[in-house]
Amino acid sequence: MSTDATGPTADRDPLIGRTIAGRYRVVSALARGGMSRVYRAEQHPLGRTVALKVLAVGGDPATEAEFRQRFQLEASVCARLGHPNTVRVFDHGGVGQELLFIAMEYLDGRTLHEVVKTEAPLPAARIVNIARQIAGSLREAHGLGLIHRDLKPANVVLMQHGDDEDFVKVLDFGLVKQLRANDELTGVDAVVGSPSYMSPEQIRAEAIDERSDLYSLGVILYSCVAGRPPFVADNSVGVLLAHLNNAPPALPQTGALAASPTLGFIIKACLAKSPADRFADTDELIRALRLCELELRGGVVPPPTLRAGRLVANPAGAAAPPPPGSVANVPEPSASTIVSALRSRRVPLLAATGAMAGLFLLLGSATLAAAAWWWWTSKPPVAEAPPVAPTAPAPATDAVAPAPVHVSTAPESAVVRHDGVVLGTTPLDLAIPYPEVWTITVSAEGYEPATVRVPWDALRQRVVLKPGAASPAGRSAPPSDGARTRPPTGTQPKASEPAAPPTDATSAPPPRKSGADLKDPWAP
Repeated sequence: MSTDATGPTADRDPLIGRTIAGRYRVVSALARGGMSRVYRAEQHPLGRTVALKVLAVGGDPATEAEFRQRFQLEASVCARLGHPNTVRVFDHGGVGQELLFIAMEYLDGRTLHEVVKTEAPLPAARIVNIARQIAGSLREAHGLGLIHRDLKPANVVLMQHGDDEDFVKVLDFGLVKQLRANDELTGVDAVVGSPSYMSPEQIRAEAIDERSDLYSLGVILYSCVAGRPPFVADNSVGVLLAHLNNAPPALPQTGALAASPTLGFIIKACLAKSPADRFADTDELIRALRLCELELRGGVVPPPTLRAGRLVANPAGAAAPPPPGSVANVPEPSASTIVSALRSRRVPLLAATGAMAGLFLLLGSATLAAAAWWWWTSKPPVAEAPPVAPTAPAPATDAVAPAPVHVSTAPESAVVRHDGVVLGTTPLDLAIPYPEVWTITVSAEGYEPATVRVPWDALRQRVVLKPGAASPAGRSAPPSDGARTRPPTGTQPKASEPAAPPTDATSAPPPRKSGADLKDPWAP
């Protein structure tokens, strides 16, 4: 519905440019049927583009009531369809006694008929993806008792939806017809369907059910693989007779069918002449399509079969069924048979069970007693352990060996002090014990001293001094011999080493030395 109808007929259409029901302004013609037409319209005040189907009532009074009733039934039934792969119906109503309308979703895409015509044969993954979506739309409709009856590639639109370039919308549950050049069209109000996609029972005008739609879907899948329907003739009568009497031509086991052999089984099952030989419903068809997806992912799928319309597929690696008459072919007794047999032997069985239980209990008790006696008599005497002398606790050691903290300054060669002790000049590495935090003072000639806190786990410390008058203690010159200094490694003298004893017996204190004779206790 993305291409507007053009030409003289569209130009002379009296509804183009008219507003219907006060909210649908008709823009152009899209499709036409016997008594109805489909237009592209704009819904006010939403500004939404919709497809508007209009039924012009009038003419023969004998058929007018029938068309009205049928149009209202289509609108009410299809308005309940909410599957994402089914075209949505927004609104329906009438204008006086002359017009009935249905407003539905406007679709911008290509029909599957166009895709098959230009791109077939399609790959297996694409065919399975499209088939799964069509089957999902049909399953909802069939659950409501609605049979499509005119399923064909021209009524399947493929749209771009997110990352999916083949998002399916199924049209014409008696509602919409696509008006395109070379498209296979039926009248919007026709109920017989298209000859190339009709099931045998539909051709014979017999009672149909959802399996008729599955036949039409099988023809669509055949067309996706082969690029054409299974039966082609010079006229519609020849096509209809082929559907009734001829088997579909075999498809080559290459391309899509080589990638997914189960897809060939699905096409063959859907095209069975008798409805009883097809899938029982869309649920079984979807199960088979899941097997195709498993094959395309590299899984091993044994050849499936249908039994009374139900899919039968043994898991991969299952053994073949045993031949008739073999031991494995004997039916397994039911649970009720087993229970009845047990009840018939209940008394002797209980007596035997009780005797055996008593015997085992007696033997177990004797065995335990013998084992206990042997263990007690063979146990060696236990010698008393000598008293353990108390040991002095091991000296505490640091649990963490910290890495040196690199101290740098601007300017360089600044004096670093800790607790009044000169540690050295920058750049300097300090080994601060775990888990201490040192407060250091940094000073340099012509700069104001700075005090910073340096934790043990710091990797580096940068100190920038501000220019200013330096205090006498802030000189950056190396300290005199009488000043207290400490090695930059941060090591301390061991406290456990005792002081040297005095040389004389009176233990008199040594004479006081002058400042020039003082020696750094940590100097080598």
